[in-house]
Amino acid sequence: MKKSIKIISILLIVCLLFITSCNVIPNQANSSYVVQFIDYDGSLLKEQKVEEGKSAIPPTDPTREGYVFIGWDTEYTNVTSDLTITALYEKEIDTITYTVIFNTNSDTIIDPIIVSENQTIKEPLKPSKEGYIFEGWYLNEEKWDFENNKVTANITLTAKWTEEITLPENSSDLEFTLKENYEYEVTGLMNKSLTKLIIPEYYCGRKVTSIGDMAFYFCSSLTSIEIPNSVTSIGEGAFTGCYSLISIEIPNSVTSIGDMAFSGCDSLTSIEIPNSVTSIRERTFLSCTNLENINVDKNNLYYKSIDGNLYTKDGKTLIQYAIGKQQKTFIIPNSVTSIGEGAFEDCYSLTSIEIPNSVTSIGAYAFSDCDSLTSIEIPNSVTSIGDMAFSGCDSLTSIEIPNSVTSIEDRAFYWCSSLTSIEIPNSITSIGEGAFSDCYNLTSIEIPNSVTSIGKGAFRYCFNLTIYCESLSKPSGWDTYWNRDDCPVVWGYIVEE
Repeated sequence: MKKSIKIISILLIVCLLFITSCNVIPNQANSSYVVQFIDYDGSLLKEQKVEEGKSAIPPTDPTREGYVFIGWDTEYTNVTSDLTITALYEKEIDTITYTVIFNTNSDTIIDPIIVSENQTIKEPLKPSKEGYIFEGWYLNEEKWDFENNKVTANITLTAKWTEEITLPENSSDLEFTLKENYEYEVTGLMNKSLTKLIIPEYYCGRKVTSIGDMAFYFCSSLTSIEIPNSVTSIGEGAFTGCYSLISIEIPNSVTSIGDMAFSGCDSLTSIEIPNSVTSIRERTFLSCTNLENINVDKNNLYYKSIDGNLYTKDGKTLIQYAIGKQQKTFIIPNSVTSIGEGAFEDCYSLTSIEIPNSVTSIGAYAFSDCDSLTSIEIPNSVTSIGDMAFSGCDSLTSIEIPNSVTSIEDRAFYWCSSLTSIEIPNSITSIGEGAFSDCYNLTSIEIPNSVTSIGKGAFRYCFNLTIYCESLSKPSGWDTYWNRDDCPVVWGYIVEE
């Protein structure tokens, strides 16, 4: 009997364990957790049961006076435990706004707009006004930049208008380029047979403010050009080769005149420089072979004229000798310290020029192609002679370089075909490339020990030349082709001082 009771007890325990295990497994598979969403003050916004691993669903974004809801303080995805989640807020910042008014100065009406502080605004539709062209919106005198300007106060933007201008005759033959500042530049002339031309002050409603580089290059039929007061600059080579041009007036608006702007204007006899001009670049009047007078307004602060020649205001630089003058001799004033680039270039009448001992530098091309120049004395004050300074002076028979000069620049005496001899002082340390090339009547030249550098072809085409060198052999600083035509060289020559 006891044995039966024992067996029955064991069976009951097994059944209980089986029933218990059956109840536990489903509970583990279906675990759920309580998720509470509470507000800043602890009040319950929402409570829900969420199965393990699932996400809670938050309530509608709560509100709080004077604050902006920005989210919840705890993640509620993949829930694995009971959660209490609190709403987060930021204090609301008061928004400052301003009013922008559009004054169209026309019959067009544009409504004001309200904009937050430090914000940009969208450009409104362009207004219209009969007989005028809209230039843009302006705050005082400054054009409003709708992409970058930000509103920081109540403002009124005013429409700016330009009256439509009837273009002068022949202006349709001109070529224009719109610049970054929305002003036009004259860049060319399509009808090269024109003899007279008026440049308009406006093109397509915008000002014409410059004449571009080479704009009228070799417009050889032009006899006169009228430049409007809107133009402020005349570009490099703008009127180069206009050899029929007899009349041109530079308006008082022009501030700069570029390199070689009037080069080759053979028919020009005089030109007026207004007081507005602050910059005249090199060789502006190159080869103006009939130019007799360059007159500068007495009120100009940067330049002046003396006897029809152009100088800096202080008189220290001779910029341009009017090469159309027929005088044979010229004495440079004692105030001059510098002879400018191309100052006497292509002057065919002068036979002699006197340089005062105030001059310290002679610019590049200064006396280039002065065909009639037979003599010139360079004073001891001169320390530098520029590239091609005396090139093409084919009547120059002799020249003495003072011992104040330390270098002879490239092609300085190129094509001085009448030059028979030249003495190089022992102050010279370098002789430039082609310095004496094509001096085919040069018979002798003495090179002292001081010369440590000679450029390529320094004596090219000097077929009658014998070179006397104080050095015993070619110094290492002399170019391999310094004596390109193998002129006879006497090494170890004693140069007499």
